[in-house]
Amino acid sequence: MNQSGRRGRSRLISEINVTPLVDVVLVLLVIFMLAAPVLFRNAIKVKLPEASHGEKSSDSPMTFVLDRDGKLFFNNQAVEWDKLAGVVQGFMQADKSQKDPLVVVSADKDSRHGNVIRLMDTLKGLGLNRFSLNVSRPGGNQ
Repeated sequence: MNQSGRRGRSRLISEINVTPLVDVVLVLLVIFMLAAPVLFRNAIKVKLPEASHGEKSSDSPMTFVLDRDGKLFFNNQAVEWDKLAGVVQGFMQADKSQKDPLVVVSADKDSRHGNVIRLMDTLKGLGLNRFSLNVSRPGGNQ
């Protein structure tokens, strides 16, 4: 007699154990959630002006992008021009780790010069004085 008290062949378990499947799916979900911001970091497409003598700037916690239509993005989040000062002040209050942070501005080569000046003037009024303008090297290398 076998352990279950039955005679003959033992029953084959034909059920699927879904626990390992759920574990794998949750791990993949976490990986994609962590990777998504990195993958979409450069999702705002701008054609940077070319300069053959630009130097590489360091990473900055404050990045601004101006697209050709005049739309403004702060750290990859769309910002209305009239709310810019409040958003930047809130960020500076939350992140007091740097006394005078570097501000990186990426403006599309077809954007209006006046918008770049307007952005820099607003930021200077908030006490930010260090600016870096993103450019691309001729031939497409940044």
